[in-house]
Amino acid sequence: MADNQIKAPALAAILFFSFAGGFLQLQGILATKITVQNKCIQTLWISSNSNQQRTPRLDPDDTDFVLNSGDQKLIFPPPGWAAHIWARTGCLLRPDTQLVCATGDCKSGSLYCDGAFPTPPVTFIDFILGGGAGNDTYDVSLIAGFNVPVTVEPTASECSLASCDFDINSVCPQKYQVLAADGRAAVACRSACEVMKDEEGCCAYDVGKREVKCTRMAYKEMLKVKCPKAMVYADDGSDWFRCGHGSDYIVTFCPE
Repeated sequence: MADNQIKAPALAAILFFSFAGGFLQLQGILATKITVQNKCIQTLWISSNSNQQRTPRLDPDDTDFVLNSGDQKLIFPPPGWAAHIWARTGCLLRPDTQLVCATGDCKSGSLYCDGAFPTPPVTFIDFILGGGAGNDTYDVSLIAGFNVPVTVEPTASECSLASCDFDINSVCPQKYQVLAADGRAAVACRSACEVMKDEEGCCAYDVGKREVKCTRMAYKEMLKVKCPKAMVYADDGSDWFRCGHGSDYIVTFCPE
């Protein structure tokens, strides 16, 4: 065999790694960039969860991470990723090394929620990337209550901002408040459903009409006035925001 000929196993290896490198580059091109920013004066513990059987998984360090005030982190979820993102606040390590948080705690006892849902009240950011008709859908939701103001800004100029940039804790009625450990201030605001636990506070599914019906309440309407670009309850007249897949997003907690 001539010196310049490549043996079959070596050629296969070259082709494999060339293909793998190209595939990883393609994944990088297709992935959406989400910049998560913390402009709050406090440290935030950011978490996300998704249906792990139906949506691509991210590296654990991209689903659960700490953001000090002024910090940001980039994550690159691929097409098909669907998840809730939220912030845990007031987190402390106990002497037994268990992590406990004042709001948004997922009861894992550690930085990593491992797909668990948080204890409400909590502000949710929802994403479905490359969903219906290939579009991204996203929103800010107060259905599970509120703990931190947040905005979701697409980089595509034709797409709309989703937000609850008002600090609902500052106007939260007393019976809905979750107080700080010292009892001086509200650190979160419960939903009407969590407090009342009845059809007036919650929403009911009308089987005949196949739709969700929610009773109007002054509290819910106040939330909608303060955060008109957020979903406050299931039939509050808002919908998921939609953007052609290809946009990136900036998620900002405590926007200025």
